[in-house]
Parts: sequence; structure tokens; C-alpha cells
Amino acid sequence: MKNWFRGGSKQTASAANGGKRLLVVHHDPSHQLRIKLLVGLLFVGAAITCFYLGITFATKELTILRSELASTKAENGTHLQELDQLQRKVAILERGAWVSREAAEEIRLELVKLREEKSILSRDLRFYRGIMEPKSDQGVSVQSFELLATPVPRKFQWKIVVVQNAKEHKQQRGTLQTRIDGFQDGKKVSYTLGQLSGMKGKNGQSLGFQYFQRLPGDSAWGTLELPEGFEPEAMEVSIQLTSPSRKVIKKTFEWFVEESD
Repeated sequence: MKNWFRGGSKQTASAANGGKRLLVVHHDPSHQLRIKLLVGLLFVGAAITCFYLGITFATKELTILRSELASTKAENGTHLQELDQLQRKVAILERGAWVSREAAEEIRLELVKLREEKSILSRDLRFYRGIMEPKSDQGVSVQSFELLATPVPRKFQWKIVVVQNAKEHKQQRGTLQTRIDGFQDGKKVSYTLGQLSGMKGKNGQSLGFQYFQRLPGDSAWGTLELPEGFEPEAMEVSIQLTSPSRKVIKKTFEWFVEESD
């Protein structure tokens, strides 16, 4: 073998019969095994390297993700606390606004009540001043005829005020009669207040006063009920004085009904 292979060189010999050249190659099975083993080790090493590199990268990414998750949880917790605080503030403000609205409404109602009371006091003051300090000596007159609606259809409350505007207030006596004029079934019809109110006495209501008199009473309201189909238009109040002198006073009012509170 040493004659044909030395130092890794190749030699050839010519055959005597054919002049052909033969190539003799040294065959070493262990060499190929070593090469295969080396290649396998390289693949295994590369796989192990890739595996460890993958683990290292995944571990790094997992650490980053855990850090970001913790940061997100912390931010979310802060946001939830801020949201809870804001919701509490909103609830407090809404409660305060509700209380403010309630207080404002109470104040408004109280102001309305005070204005109404002031209006009533001013009206009463004018009323008494007109009696005690009359601008003219007109004597006895019908100052007002008030009508208020009730929840019952065609049923009303009424009040009449008679006054004496004079420099000398003498005791007055007489009677008061009221007639309500309107139409029923296309015809002009009249009813007395006694008929519609169910009051006794055809001669009207008695009068006896020095300054003023409210009918049917000082703080009372009378009640009247209109017949079905009757449409009132006006009311005529007639006073017949008998003392200290005889005199007839008449005044007509349009049918006007105020809404009750």
C-alpha cells in the first residue's frame, strides 16, 4: 500500500495488454464515519444553540411582558381609583344639585306665598282705607261679587261685599237681592241667587252694617248650582235700604269665574 499511496498523492500503472490506465484510490471507512459524526455534532450543536437562544429570547420577552402587565395593572388600578373618585364627586355634586333645586323650589314657593299674602294685605288695606278715608261721599255700594269654580261641574262658590263710603258712617239696614240672567233652550231666563243657592227667604238677604258687610258671612262662601242647559251672562245685585233712609242701589256684574287654588 505504501508503494501506491504516499502523502495523499495518487499514482497510476499501465496494463501490459491494453495500455489502459488504472486509478487506485485509498478507501478509509472510518474517515467517512468521522465526517458524518462531525456533521451530526454540528447539527446538534446548532440545534442546542438555537434552543438556548430561543429560551433566552423567550425568557427576555416573557420578562418584558410581565413587566408591561404589571405596569398595565398598576395603571389600571390607578385609573379605577380615579374613576371611583370621579363617580363619588359626581354623586356628591348631583346630591348637592338636587338639594339646591329642592331648596330653590322651597324658596320660590315661599316667595310666591309671601307675594300672595302681601297682595291680600295690600288689598285689605285699600279696602279698609277706602271705608275709613273715602275719597267721595257715595254712600252704600256693592263693592264686589266674587265667583270661584269648584271641582263639581256647574257648581260655584260666591261672595258679595257691600260697603258704606261716607264721612259719617251711620248704621244701615235693608235687604239684598241678586238675579242671574242668561239663556236656556234659546230663551232669556233669570234665576234668583236664592233659587240657585237653596237659601230660604224670597225677599233676599238681610243687611245690617255700619262700615261693610260680607255675604253670606264674614269668612264663609255661599254655593250655587246652575241648572242644566242654563248659560249665565250677568248678575244684578239690588240693595233696598230701609234705615236710616229708604234707597235702592243696583249694580250689574258680568259672569266671570275665577279658578280656585
